[in-house]
Amino acid sequence: MARRAVRVASWVFAIAMLVGTWFLISVIEDASWGAGDRRALVTVALLVLTMTFAAIAGRTRRRTGSTRPAIGLVAAILVGAACLPALRTQVELGVTRFKAPHLNDIPLTTMAAARVMASGRNPYSTPVDPRAESAEQGRNYDGFKYLPMMAVAFAPAALLDSARGVIVINACLHIATAVLIFAAARILAGSLAASFGLILYLWLSLVPRQMFTPGVTDYAAVVPLLVAFLVTDRRAWLAGLLVGLSLSAKLVPAAAVAAIIAPAAPPWRPGPGRRYWSGFICGCLPSLAYLLWAPGDLISNVLLFNLSRPADSTSWLFEHPNWWRTAATVGLAALFSSVALVRWGAKPDLRGRALLIVVVTMGTTLLGPVDHGNYQLWWIPWLSILFASSVGPFLVVKT
Repeated sequence: MARRAVRVASWVFAIAMLVGTWFLISVIEDASWGAGDRRALVTVALLVLTMTFAAIAGRTRRRTGSTRPAIGLVAAILVGAACLPALRTQVELGVTRFKAPHLNDIPLTTMAAARVMASGRNPYSTPVDPRAESAEQGRNYDGFKYLPMMAVAFAPAALLDSARGVIVINACLHIATAVLIFAAARILAGSLAASFGLILYLWLSLVPRQMFTPGVTDYAAVVPLLVAFLVTDRRAWLAGLLVGLSLSAKLVPAAAVAAIIAPAAPPWRPGPGRRYWSGFICGCLPSLAYLLWAPGDLISNVLLFNLSRPADSTSWLFEHPNWWRTAATVGLAALFSSVALVRWGAKPDLRGRALLIVVVTMGTTLLGPVDHGNYQLWWIPWLSILFASSVGPFLVVKT
């Protein structure tokens, strides 16, 4: 009877954490324009909750053992029933937007860049982004803001001149992300715990609303990172290649997580470290080609634009003195360095690396001048994996 009581209490705690995490992410979604302070505050609260939950789970795992509970038939039916309403809502949204796309500047400029590249021209020297924001800064930032592999990923939609194609590609990326979340969480904590991570991910309205309504393209850079995370311990060169390709699609989040996914081995010696970083360099070759073609234009549009863009009302830095922005930038550099040192020195396992990725990706959104909805897509998949890993020990009680 006592063991049964403990099991019930553990499941209640796990479900409460699932609901609490979902609620905080929902608040982050709602706190957008004009609510940067609230978005930052809730993001910090979510990060603290996640780290605390991971620490409690670590102690529980050491006490109960490293059992990875498998999902049974009854549990699988319950998980399917839990996911069904969310899936139905997402399908309805996807179909609605497929019939009447309403894309924002992110996919539109990406498709414009793909067409420019297909014609043999340089998207960083060609005005594919004639937005008011560029003019407000008084600089020539009208080239492509991402890196070439982003345009390649959406080239089918661009060459067909199809806004609907963006919705289809994003739907494929969304499905791939859900599968990869489950696969990574299953390795860390078993299929039963992985189901909790999948439920959390699918129940978040933020993801489909970002991918199907404005059609943001961030998952083209996130999906390769998830695959790299899965294979890095077995296929270091492939992991490095995927991280490099992600960087060649979008500078962040790849720049934030490259050192965490990398094997903690010196690249100057034969071994996984050298293989990873050689693969990474190969993945960066598309960006290097365009950098050599027009270095000033690429640096201006990809780097200087982001360094000089003003803080907007989605960020807590909005309407604060410039030295706040400088301090935040220094803090971000310190965060990147600290996380890399922890990865190199402490050599955490896959679970620890997932935690570091959550910390650095959430920290990147917090310390940047803008905190738009699509930036949350950088950390939501990793948080879902980490949540599943943390909930695992509470689903099995050692007898």
